[in-house]
Amino acid sequence: MVRESGKRRTPGRAWSALSVVVALSSVLGTSACNPAPFVKASDSFAQATIGGIDALSPSFATASSLCRTRARMHFLATRGLGDNDTEWTAWYARHKLTKTEFTWKDHCEALQRSDEMLKKGLAAVSWYARVLKGMVDVGTYDGVSLESTVKDASALGVALAQNQTATKNLTDKVQNLASPIGWLGQQILERYAAKELRQTIREGAPKVALILGALKAYNEAVAATFTDADSLLNNVINVANSSLMIEDYGRAEERARELSEWAKGVAQDPKSTPDEQKRAANEARLAAEDAQEAFDFMTRKAPASEHRVWRRIRPDALKVLEIDGFARRSAGEISAVRDQWTACATVLSDLEKANSALLDAANGKMKDEDARRVVAGLADDVILQVATLKRALEQGRTEP
Repeated sequence: MVRESGKRRTPGRAWSALSVVVALSSVLGTSACNPAPFVKASDSFAQATIGGIDALSPSFATASSLCRTRARMHFLATRGLGDNDTEWTAWYARHKLTKTEFTWKDHCEALQRSDEMLKKGLAAVSWYARVLKGMVDVGTYDGVSLESTVKDASALGVALAQNQTATKNLTDKVQNLASPIGWLGQQILERYAAKELRQTIREGAPKVALILGALKAYNEAVAATFTDADSLLNNVINVANSSLMIEDYGRAEERARELSEWAKGVAQDPKSTPDEQKRAANEARLAAEDAQEAFDFMTRKAPASEHRVWRRIRPDALKVLEIDGFARRSAGEISAVRDQWTACATVLSDLEKANSALLDAANGKMKDEDARRVVAGLADDVILQVATLKRALEQGRTEP
């Protein structure tokens, strides 16, 4: 919550109120009826940042969430579908990745800490945007304490610096965010920000750029984990399918042997009729064809005709449906997270560009009107991406 100012307003005459408006207009470089382009650009950036970051916050557990999904896929590939949660929990905590002393749990917890750091960075940037919004709306801003955010970010930075797992290439990208977060908390947010708007942006925008740049780099680095998750999912499905195909071939082969022996017995039985012998030989032949087709399918050979096993009621039909359901559900979950990630990447890129344009205008490197157009266009795109992000979040995902 924003701290209320301790100052009280005293009743004044009409000319006093007008003088306040004139003074405010002078500070902001605008008039009461027609805000200047720089003020409009600041307002657009502030609104887009507040709305965009509010939408981004729930999705910044992407890295740690995907890590747990990948671990679950690894577990299922070695243990099969349908394992109980107790076995999974124990495996997750003790199974070490190849050539490391760290478990999947160690890896995912490191990413969870970096995700937490991202949330702290987002909180600081959001409050910076609220500073700008307050200055645009009323010409000032009562400071708010970010002491807990700054303290938590500092502790997370220390923990991330000690990370030695294979996730270090990811966590290093946000390890040093505590510094710009702390600066924003101390220099802009904690004190009464009764200063000129351009000066506030000159001081704050470079720190915001550091935070947004780190968030963007981290988000880009997460892309590789999607490929790994897809690969592990395919591996789980292939392992399960291979197991079922081997079992199916074993049943078909055993049945073919049994019917072959039975047909031989019928053929050698003097009491059997020609029709009985013919029927027995035909059933043995069909069973042998089934076994051959099952073998061809198991060894990835293309059958000459439609696989007969597909047309019969298989004993493992429920297992086949279970794999199909798991594959569809898991693919949908990964797709939903990927949509969130894509929208996040675009929002972060838009905010980074808008912040840069606003800073250039504040420093006189870009005309105010040009900055207004650039920021307005980027803000519109943020709105579209937020809608996409919300749709992806509504689809949800099932945590392992």
